[in-house]
Amino acid sequence: MDKILEAILASSYPDHMKQGLVRRIIEALKRTMDTEQCWSMLELSTKLFLLGDTKFKRSVGKEILEVCGLYHQEAFEEFFNAQFLLSLLQEGYGPLGKRSVYVFDYIHLGLPFVMDGPSANDVFSLLRTEVLRKICERPGLKQCVKISKLLTHYPLCVPTGKRQTLFCQQLIRCIGQFHTSSGREDAIMEFLDQVIQVTLLLQKIWKTQMTSILPSLKELFTIISTIEDQDPSIALASVVQYVPLELMDGILRNLTNDDSITDLQMMTAIGRMIEWVSWPLGKNLDKWIIALLKNLAAVKKFSILMEVTLSKIERVFSKLLYPILREGAVSILRYMLLSFQHSHEAFHLLLPHIPRVVAALQKENSNSASRCLDQLAELIHCMFFCFSGFPDLYEPLVEAIKGVPIPNEDRIKHLLGQNAWTSQKNELANLYPRLASKSDTGKIGLINLGNTCYMNSILQALFMASEEGGREGGRKEGRKEKTKKGGRKGGREGGRKEERKEGREKRGGNKEGRKEGREGKRERKGGREEGRREEGGKKERKKGGREGRREGGREGRRERGKKEGRKRGREGEKKERKEGRKEGRKEGRKKERKEGREEGMEGGREGGRKERKKEERKKERKKERKKERKKERKREGEE
Repeated sequence: MDKILEAILASSYPDHMKQGLVRRIIEALKRTMDTEQCWSMLELSTKLFLLGDTKFKRSVGKEILEVCGLYHQEAFEEFFNAQFLLSLLQEGYGPLGKRSVYVFDYIHLGLPFVMDGPSANDVFSLLRTEVLRKICERPGLKQCVKISKLLTHYPLCVPTGKRQTLFCQQLIRCIGQFHTSSGREDAIMEFLDQVIQVTLLLQKIWKTQMTSILPSLKELFTIISTIEDQDPSIALASVVQYVPLELMDGILRNLTNDDSITDLQMMTAIGRMIEWVSWPLGKNLDKWIIALLKNLAAVKKFSILMEVTLSKIERVFSKLLYPILREGAVSILRYMLLSFQHSHEAFHLLLPHIPRVVAALQKENSNSASRCLDQLAELIHCMFFCFSGFPDLYEPLVEAIKGVPIPNEDRIKHLLGQNAWTSQKNELANLYPRLASKSDTGKIGLINLGNTCYMNSILQALFMASEEGGREGGRKEGRKEKTKKGGRKGGREGGRKEERKEGREKRGGNKEGRKEGREGKRERKGGREEGRREEGGKKERKKGGREGRREGGREGRRERGKKEGRKRGREGEKKERKEGRKEGRKEGRKKERKEGREEGMEGGREGGRKERKKEERKKERKKERKKERKKERKREGEE
C-alpha cells in the first residue's frame, strides 16, 4: 500500500484525482492491517511530513500518522518510541539532517497517541532533556515558537527543578536575539504574535514555579547591562510584563543596593529599558522604569539619573506621536522632567520639538491626544515656573499651548515637590559641576533676563566685594590723602623759604635767586592744581556710580514692566475668551428661547386651524345626516 501511495504522489495526475486516490488509501488504512504494513505506512508518513516539498504531501503524511495512531495504536507506540525521537532531535531526518524544521511539529502531532501508553514516561523524560539542550543552542524565533507550543500543550515536557530555572534563563537569552528586518505591517504583526507565544510559556512556568522568577530576571539584567556590538532585542520588554507587580519593589531595591553592579552597567541597563517604550504590547513597563529611577534617587546615584535623562528624554518625547505608545511615554517623560529640577538643560533639549508635537496632538483630535496634550501643557507650565529666566526662548511654547488650561500655582508646587530627587541641591553639586558654588561665600550668579548682563555684572561685583577689601581700600585712600596733604604743606614751607631766599637775593641784587623763586612759585601752583584734579576725579567716579545704579534700576523696572505686560496680556486674552464663551452661550440660549416661542406660536396657530377644520367637518356631517333623515321621513310618508 505504501508503494501505491508513493506512486500516486509521484505521478502527473491532476491534484483533484490524486486527492481522491489518497482518500481511498486512507480509508483502507482504517481496516485491520499487519504490523509490517503499518510500519511501512508510518515510515512513509514520516518521510512525507518531514521532507515533503509541497503542502499537499505534508498534509497526506499528517493524515496517515493520525489514522495509524487512532486505529493501530500498538504498532504506532512501537514505532514512535524514545530511541526514534532521540535520533530525530539530535541527528535530524534524512538528507536534511539537523536542518529539518518540522521535527517539533512531528513530535507534537504524535504525542497524543502515546500519552497513555507504557512508553509515555520515557518519551516525556527524553523530551525534558532534549528541549533544554535545544534551547541552550539558541534556536531562532520560529523554532522557539514550535517548542513553546509543544510545552504549552504538554506541560510534562517542561524541565523540572534546577533545569527549569536554567531553561527559563536560556529562553530569555533566545528572546534577546529575536529581530525582524522587514518593515511591512503584516511582517511586524506576525513577529509580535510569535514573540507573545514564546513569552506566554514563561508566564505559564512562572505561575506554577515562582522561585524561577528572580533568577530569570537576574539573567535579563545581565543581558541588558552588557555592552555588545548589537543591542539586545526590545522583545525582552514582553518578559517584564508577566512579572507580578507586588514583587517589583523588592527586586528593584535589591538591584540598586547591589555593590557588584557598576554605574556603567546600570546606565546601560536603564537606557535599554527606556527603549522598551517602543514595544507596542508592553504592560506596566513605565511602572518598572519609573520605580527603578526612584530607587536610584533613593540611594543617591544622581550621576546615573542625570546622564540617562539627558541622553534619553528626546527619545521618550518622540513616542508621544504614536497613540499605542503614548500612555507609557507620558508617564516616563513626566517623571524625568519633574525630577530634573536642578538645571534647565533637560527641558531645553525639548524646546525645538514641543511646538511640532503639540500641533500634531491638536490635529489628531482624539481622546488619547487630548489627555496627552493636557498633561504635556501641565508639565510645560511646571518648567516655566521652575526655570523662569528664559522668556524669549519660551515664547513659541506659550503660543503653542495658549488654548490649553493653565494649572494653578499650588498644583505646580505640589508636582515639583512630589517628584524631586532630593530637597537639598548641595547634594547634587559634586555630581553636576554647574551647580557648584562659585566662591567661598556659597553664592551664585544672577540670571540674565535678556538685557541685564551689564547690570548683573555690576551688582555681582559690588555684592562680592568683601569687607576686608573695603577696609584695605579705605587705608590706601587715607595714605593717598595724607601724601597729598604732606605735599601741600611741604609746598607752602618751601615757598616761604624761597621767598626768604628771594628777599635776601633781591636785597643782594642776585638775578639768579629771583629766577629760582619764580620756579618755586610755579611748582606750588602746579601742586595746588594737581590736588584739585584729584578731588574732581573722585567726585566724577562717585557721580558715575550713582548714574550706573540709576540706569540699572531703570532697566530692571522696564524688564519687569515688559514681563508684567505680557502676563496681563495673557490674562486679558484668557478673560476675553472666557467672556466670549459666556456671551456666546447667553446668546445661544436667547436664540433657542426665541425660536422655541416662535415654534410654539406657529404650532398653536396650526393647531387652531386644524381644530376649526375639524369643527367645520363635524357641522357638514351633521347637516348631511339631517338631510338624509328628512329624505327618509319623506319616503316613509309617501309609502
